[in-house]
Amino acid sequence: MKKNSKIFIQGHKGLIGSAIHNNLITNGYTNLIICEHKELDLTDNKKVSEFFNKSNIEIVIMAAGKVGGINENQSQPFEFLFKNLSIQLNTFSAAIKNNVKKIIFFGSSCMYPKFCRQPMEENFLNSGELERSSMGYAIAKLSGLELCLSYNKQYKENRFIPLIPNSVYGPNDNFKPNQGHVLSSLIQKFHKAKLQNHNEVELWGSGSPRREFLHS
Repeated sequence: MKKNSKIFIQGHKGLIGSAIHNNLITNGYTNLIICEHKELDLTDNKKVSEFFNKSNIEIVIMAAGKVGGINENQSQPFEFLFKNLSIQLNTFSAAIKNNVKKIIFFGSSCMYPKFCRQPMEENFLNSGELERSSMGYAIAKLSGLELCLSYNKQYKENRFIPLIPNSVYGPNDNFKPNQGHVLSSLIQKFHKAKLQNHNEVELWGSGSPRREFLHS
């Protein structure tokens, strides 16, 4: 990846995407491609194809997708599955047709089994039942991962680079109560309680699960 490589960052305003965007700018990368959802709907196959055809993209960083907390995942399972699959398939297809050199794909820790052996190892993927509350999102990400690995295997290339970070937090996280992930939701709850002088904060679950977090 050269300083003048044409790099398309999907989701450049989101949690992971904005961190990558800022890091590349700080490190002197000068040919970054960004666009907002109103400019390019990644679920629209025709528009994605046209965008790639005219952009001469060398590297794609796939940090876009429909994401949310437990509430949204449970109430909108079809949206999480359909939209994320659409973004992945549209991007993969356009990238392959236009000879993009590298595609970095972000998976999710929810791809791992609900009752995964601890400490968790990378090869424990697909070793057990998934958590039902995030099934749609997990299935979409597992499909994306398998597409990446299958392409690399069939065509004997290392074009697709799938990464599976654990729970990420940091600037540009979603702090809305019904949409945020666990850490941003906890921060929002405690912040609100402090402002309103509450004596207690109600948290979900038993309090016994252990979680690992990664700052973006």
